[in-house]
Amino acid sequence: MSATTQRGLGSDPLHGTAAETGLSLSAALRSVYREAHELLHDHLRLAALEAQRAVSNLVMMIGIGVAVALLAVTGWLALVATLVAVAVAAGAPWWLALLGACIVCIASAVAAAFWIRHLAEQLMFALTLRWLRPEPPPAPPAAVSAREASA
Repeated sequence: MSATTQRGLGSDPLHGTAAETGLSLSAALRSVYREAHELLHDHLRLAALEAQRAVSNLVMMIGIGVAVALLAVTGWLALVATLVAVAVAAGAPWWLALLGACIVCIASAVAAAFWIRHLAEQLMFALTLRWLRPEPPPAPPAAVSAREASA
């Protein structure tokens, strides 16, 4: 169905030309520029608000992590003290019980250090480096056997 107004058939501004609707090219370009500017401003504001929220959450996570670490250390110390007390109650001398606790703590620290060292080797973006510097393809089996025969 065609739109009919008091102006008559075919005077729908959506289907008319720029001259018929009264918009000049410069006015249309200014309108597009203004809309693009406002859209960009809205996107940047949204990104800034999300960044603020992410930083706030990161600070909260770090604070909670520190609290958890303190609680874990306190729990570990209480466990070691309990084991020392049980050993002393079982008849072991204090110095031997404390030496045993010290050995357990040092062994745990060394094991954790080796674990960290193992994990650190995987931090170097191995797949990305392999993608950026690919190794040459292996030689075909026929070429390998020919080299072995000549050697």
